[in-house]
Amino acid sequence: MRFNFSMRTISLITTIITITDTTSNGAG
Repeated sequence: MRFNFSMRTISLITTIITITDTTSNGAG
């Protein structure tokens, strides 16, 4: 259960980083 939570957290963080990177790319 804890492992599953960690995987979800990592996935969420990865998604946020991807969106932020895309936004920076578009702005830059």
